Amino acid sequence: MSLVGKITAFVQAVGADVKNLSNRSIPAGGTVGQVLAKSSNQDYATGWITPAAAVTGNTYTVVETKTSTGIQNAVNAASPGQTLVLSGGYDCSDPSKTILIQKGIVIEGYNAFLDGGSTNHNLVKVNNASGLTLKNFGLRSTEGGKDYALLLINEEGPVNNLVLEDLWFTCPFGDYNAITAQAWSPDANAGSFNKNWTVRNCRGFDLNRMFLELHAHKWDGVPRYDGINVTDCRVQNSGLSSEHGMAYSFSGDITNVGIDTCKAYGFRGYAVEFIGTTNFSATGNILTSTKRFGGTNNDQYGSNGYNLTDGGNTERGNPNRGAKEGSITGGLVNVSGRPIQTFYAQRVAISGGRWVGGEGSLLQHSSAFDIQLGSVRTNKNYCFYLDDSSYNTFDGGSYDNYQAQDAYEWVGFYSGSNNNVVNNIRLLGGSVNGKQIASDNANAANKYSNVFYNGNFISGTADPNPH
Repeated sequence: MSLVGKITAFVQAVGADVKNLSNRSIPAGGTVGQVLAKSSNQDYATGWITPAAAVTGNTYTVVETKTSTGIQNAVNAASPGQTLVLSGGYDCSDPSKTILIQKGIVIEGYNAFLDGGSTNHNLVKVNNASGLTLKNFGLRSTEGGKDYALLLINEEGPVNNLVLEDLWFTCPFGDYNAITAQAWSPDANAGSFNKNWTVRNCRGFDLNRMFLELHAHKWDGVPRYDGINVTDCRVQNSGLSSEHGMAYSFSGDITNVGIDTCKAYGFRGYAVEFIGTTNFSATGNILTSTKRFGGTNNDQYGSNGYNLTDGGNTERGNPNRGAKEGSITGGLVNVSGRPIQTFYAQRVAISGGRWVGGEGSLLQHSSAFDIQLGSVRTNKNYCFYLDDSSYNTFDGGSYDNYQAQDAYEWVGFYSGSNNNVVNNIRLLGGSVNGKQIASDNANAANKYSNVFYNGNFISGTADPNPH
């Protein structure tokens, strides 16, 4: 065989092997778009399959137009799960251009803020949204208007799985909040049901009214907010001129609320209030304020720490709407008014912490409190005052009146306050010049045991009042 013949034969042999290998590795058939995949554990066993639709990752859109209209256009164009990125300042001063969000997207800022200037404070409105996240930008206004808030979450549709994170707010003028959530409108006779909110590491400073207000005043006992968690937030100077300067307010048909490791400094009114709220907890919060309001000199009221009530504005109140089934644990309360004030509240456990007040704490028309405080100090008459409050237990803690000017009472039981129990209490101060340790004018079965006054043991007496 010639050399040419040998080469030709070799090429033909190689071609046959390649064809055979190809036949074994790439099966016949298939359609456009299909791919090969193993069909069994046997060698060379492959087959054609149609791949699943590709999963696309989160997409990011930078909002370049620095106005509320620019943000609104981006929101309208965004798909669920998409992230809109804000950077720098955005002019939101047009009061007719409130940004409306009704979808589950992410709006995230980088050194960003929405500025309403002196003409607009209704910057953002949210309803009919699930899975919305707002994070890392500010909302501010200097308008002197009224109603609603910089961020309004209203009753026009449910908002579930909401995250507010690393937001900041300032609004030093006007009668409106930083954040308002309203789940029922009596004017529209309509409302919404909302679940699973997280408010984390948000800040409010120089607020003329409240920082956070959840409002659900249908008062039918059906929760319109369920699962609200507020953590690591900070409020500095709320209620600059308004007496409604609460830092955190939960009012109405609301259940399963937690407010943990939050701070409030310089508030007017109450730091934390639960009105009609059920199944609530407050843990490790720091609440301090020296502000007073409501008149001049002795007519003024001090700012209070926790307010647990039913929202009633008469002596009779609304006993079926009271805050109940809650706990307050640890932290610090140092206020010009009452560290704790209750009105028709029930079944609350209060433990640990440090409680300092310009006035004594008040339990009014309240029952079944389990109070195991760390230390209590007051400079006005009493540490705790019970009015028509029964079946409460004080167990453990130290109580100290350090600047009382009038006759001092460690705990006063008055007007129908029956069947309360006082155990294992350390009383400090308060007996100098005939001042009382405790007062029991209820003439009922209040019980005392293991009560110590300045190291002296007092036990089993109906009314431990050494003079």
